[in-house]
Amino acid sequence: MTPAQIDSQLKSYLSTIGAADTAKAQYQTAVVARRNIQVEARNFYLQLKKAMIAFFGAQSAQLVDFGLTPAKTKTAQTTAQKAVSVAKLQMTRAARGTTSKKQKATINPTVANPAVAIGPEGNLQAIPGTAVPGAVPGSTASSTAAGSSTGSTAGSTAANGTPATGATGSTATTGK
Repeated sequence: MTPAQIDSQLKSYLSTIGAADTAKAQYQTAVVARRNIQVEARNFYLQLKKAMIAFFGAQSAQLVDFGLTPAKTKTAQTTAQKAVSVAKLQMTRAARGTTSKKQKATINPTVANPAVAIGPEGNLQAIPGTAVPGAVPGSTASSTAAGSSTGSTAGSTAANGTPATGATGSTATTGK
């Protein structure tokens, strides 16, 4: 190879590498520009969508012309569906022994959600051996005593009967 051929070959390599570097820099600039306007564009879209819904109505068929899906109409439950819901609620509360919202919040599901049917006499009954999808069978409940979630160990004892200790190893006391 002659020096002119070597020089020509190196220049072609450098021009290709330079073109790739330029393209990468343009790409990175475009990505930064997209990131800068993305939040603004999303907010504009949401405001425009709200305006269209306010103008045409949430259930209007004209929203389809703009690429929006009309809201579905909520159907009322039948009396049988309401009765089944109430029966499930009562059976779940009886199985868990709950009486208030606060108590329900502290309980993990342990009982499979049974299927409920209306019997021939019009009474509600659970169908044995069935569970509704979404139930969590096999999980264990870990109900806690009121106040134990605060982390206070004052007055409590460990399983072996000795007083519970705090993180420092001393017996916990209340500092009132």
